[in-house]
Amino acid sequence: MSRSASAPPRTSRRRSRRSRGGRPRPGPPQRRLPRPQAAAAGGGLRHRRRRGQSAAEVYRDLLAAAAPRGTRVDWVTRSERFFPMEYTKLTLEMTSPEYTDLHRALPEDVRDGLSRTQRALHKGISADLIDEIHESLYGLTAGGRELPSRLLTATAVTGARTDGDEIVLDLAHSLTGETAEHRTGAVVAATGYRPRDADLLAPLGDRVRRDASGRLDVARDYTVDEPGRLHVLGTEEHTHGVTAPDLGFGAWRASVVLAAVLGREPYPIERAIAFQTFGLPAAH
Repeated sequence: MSRSASAPPRTSRRRSRRSRGGRPRPGPPQRRLPRPQAAAAGGGLRHRRRRGQSAAEVYRDLLAAAAPRGTRVDWVTRSERFFPMEYTKLTLEMTSPEYTDLHRALPEDVRDGLSRTQRALHKGISADLIDEIHESLYGLTAGGRELPSRLLTATAVTGARTDGDEIVLDLAHSLTGETAEHRTGAVVAATGYRPRDADLLAPLGDRVRRDASGRLDVARDYTVDEPGRLHVLGTEEHTHGVTAPDLGFGAWRASVVLAAVLGREPYPIERAIAFQTFGLPAAH
């Protein structure tokens, strides 16, 4: 997302990767930041409690602060819509030992496909926050006022450069093929996190199991070596599914590892907590 005093981006229907169009027509005099600024979003703004890494929270806070100053805030996302997180109780049962057993037993290509379709389980926006943002946008347009913001979906930032005291973003729409140039005074990059191997595993070489894609091949008990002595946590979404990024399931994961290390269960490990059955039941 960007904070800008410029007009919305001009678009071009050429299907090139980048398009350098002319500068947008200047609007009324507005406050401009003294130099280009960029930041990564790892949570809410400092004056608020940190409540996750949601780009939506950052947008809400920036919009509330920018409107009185006469600046604008634009939100650009590659997602095709501002989708809400799925919080219904039967769906939340997927963060269970039973679903983890099913997911871990599936072929690698099937697991990868599921990971792409299950984003709304842990990467969406809370429905309350979506509604709060919509109410804010509605209030800002009361009395026929022009909205000091633009929300762009299905749009990727394909390039960025500085031009004087501005940052120039190259945008590309994934559905229409259109490209655009957008100028702004500051950028907040809410890019999320990508799992990566810890460098300390490199000296172990082929003692560490890997899948066909070169990723850690994490067993059901969170081990990555044949003797079962090396455990990893936080990098197993491709093998264990939606329970991997779920913080509420963290205590269960840790109890499994602790039991394996100690040879006993200092904390009882629940094997079944869901009402539903994942996969077909065994024949009776």
